[in-house]
Amino acid sequence: PWQNAQRSVSHNIPFSMPFKFFKNYFTINPNLNYRENWHFQEFDLGFNLADSALDTLSFSRSAFGRQFSYNFGVSINTQVFGTYDFKLSKVKAIRHVMTPSVGFSYTPDFSKASFGFVDSYRDTAREIRYNKFTGQEIVSRPQGNLNFNIQNVIQGKKRAFDSTRNTDKFNLIDNLSISSGYDILADSQNWSDLNAVMSTRVFNNKVNLNASANFSPYVLDAFGTKTNELFFRNNTGLAQLRSANFGMSANLNPEINKRNREQTKDLVGNNQLLQTVLQRQLLDFSIPWSLSINANANYNAFAGEFSNKWSFIPSFNGDISLTPFWKITYRTGYDVINQQIAETTEIGIARSLHCWSIQFDWNPVGSRRQFAFTLKPNASILQDLKLNKRNYWWNLF
Repeated sequence: PWQNAQRSVSHNIPFSMPFKFFKNYFTINPNLNYRENWHFQEFDLGFNLADSALDTLSFSRSAFGRQFSYNFGVSINTQVFGTYDFKLSKVKAIRHVMTPSVGFSYTPDFSKASFGFVDSYRDTAREIRYNKFTGQEIVSRPQGNLNFNIQNVIQGKKRAFDSTRNTDKFNLIDNLSISSGYDILADSQNWSDLNAVMSTRVFNNKVNLNASANFSPYVLDAFGTKTNELFFRNNTGLAQLRSANFGMSANLNPEINKRNREQTKDLVGNNQLLQTVLQRQLLDFSIPWSLSINANANYNAFAGEFSNKWSFIPSFNGDISLTPFWKITYRTGYDVINQQIAETTEIGIARSLHCWSIQFDWNPVGSRRQFAFTLKPNASILQDLKLNKRNYWWNLF
């Protein structure tokens, strides 16, 4: 009920002031992020020793409280260029653009009593601290993170044998980046995981390829939990592989791919993952059909005794226009390792209401069986403004 709902109003104020120095070779960016939540309830929790259970001693629905947090930091980056020229080749030159960056950010410990956001109670074993506005257990400490990132772009330039034509440029690798960090205020396990990401496009930018991997600088036990021992001290290598992902995607209707990419770029920039997620939510009734083919292989080194470390799921999704106002949408895939239809299989029908659209989706397989009605605006910038009605399989019992 609305009376028992946890209601809050969130505010977020980011501030940054980038500027260049040393003959514009370096860019430095001081930044500050301030967040504040207004809460309309307060919890007073305790532990009932007789029943060995948590009690809500009091819950004030009329209470109003402010909870704020902030962090500040600074980052610096530059760009390094390298070019290799070919004399007798269709490729005129290869250029490597490397962008190293280093940053530092500090977050205070907002669980201190002086801030007034945290209360505590004691159970049979220990004292438990909790957020008095949400009732959730909180474990907090100050953080001072040094962040390191190296981004690489490799570009090519084709030789123009005809003087009337311009030189064609292309990207061999759109992004190859490595990042990690170090928490100077942590009492142990200061190093963050090492993340590597690569993306590129082939066949005249029609096929997207991407790969990512996550490495731990510490020795991991059989369950994938970090120990305090650095991996490189007793092993050959700098870090231990946790997980990896390899993906391929292609849109067989380049017109819709181009339109969706233009619509979503202003919202999410060059983040390909967010672009893909948002593009799947957009329906263009002016295009008669669309078909996207995807393939993802995932590796989890600590999947468990009864799970496969590898998963490989080819999939496809798209839509077909029945009339200028009606579409059928579909999405399915096949889990090659477990030899079963992917649980994301879905079929739906959509109706254009001019500036809005209404859609019905049905997922008939796996543990995610459900159906959903969605009413949403067609404009990409308003995709969060929508009304959903879902019914999961467990609601049928």
